[in-house]
Order: sequence, then structure tokens, then C-alpha cells
Amino acid sequence: MKSLLPLVAQSDILALATPVYVDGMTGPMKTFMDRLIPLLKGRVELRDDHMRHIVREDVKQGKVVLLSASGFAEMDNFDPLISHVKAATRNLGREYAGEILIPGGWLLLRSKAMEEVTGMVRSAGVELVEKGRIPGGLSRKIHELVSRDEVVDALNAYYGKFE
Repeated sequence: MKSLLPLVAQSDILALATPVYVDGMTGPMKTFMDRLIPLLKGRVELRDDHMRHIVREDVKQGKVVLLSASGFAEMDNFDPLISHVKAATRNLGREYAGEILIPGGWLLLRSKAMEEVTGMVRSAGVELVEKGRIPGGLSRKIHELVSRDEVVDALNAYYGKFE
């Protein structure tokens, strides 16, 4: 963290990338988030009518974006993760600039639609740099590329071999 904290402190955009594991971020990502605390002072202030630690003077007030994939097909599997990242973003005094979510990710990544997803993600990155936000609705468009039935069938076929 000694080498990472100065980079995070001066970043315009902090991209957090984690798969969904048991309704949230991975353990290493949670540890990374916890270890960002030195960017804040111990003292608190009221910000948006909520107690928050004061951001140190040498820390940029940049943005945070979330990149995540889930093995399951439903979009609501991302809700706890999004909520957690948004809360951490507020605590860091940053702006949440959107997310790119890939439900049924492992199946989608092996499908013919992967080229289309890659193009969408590339365009979203351009929009993030130019307009400061990930375009709304992107994750829904990605979600439409793989059906839940396909994900269920593929998961059951794969894991059925081990039972």
C-alpha cells in the first residue's frame, strides 16, 4: 500500500475491479478498500448530512468506477456490491461515475457476443474520459446478450460433472 496510496491519492479516476463473490467484493478488494483509510484524517465532518472522515488536503477529489462480473445472470446480484462501493466512494469524498457489470460473465466471455461487449466497454471508457461518466444502461445492454436459461444450463452441465 505504501506505493499504491500516493497513486490513488492523485488519481482522477479510481477503477475498482472485482468479481461478485458471495454477494460482494472479493476479500483482497475489501482489504484494499480498508487500507485506503490513510487518505482520510481521523477527525470527522458532516458532509451531505452524514458523518464522514475529512479527506486529507493532498488527496484529489476524483471519481470512482466499478467493473464487475458475476457468474449468475440476474442484475440484482450486483446490488450489495454497488451499494458498498457507493458508500466507500462517499467516504473517500469522491464521485461515483458509474459501473460496467457483466452478468453471466464466464459464459458471456466464451460467447460470440464477446466482441460486441468489448466494443461497448471500449466506448464506455472513451465516454468516461470525455464526459466523466460511464453511460447509463450499458450493463443492461450487456445483460441482454446472454439469457438466464443459457447460464443455468451451462452451470448445471459444468458442475454436474463433479457431483
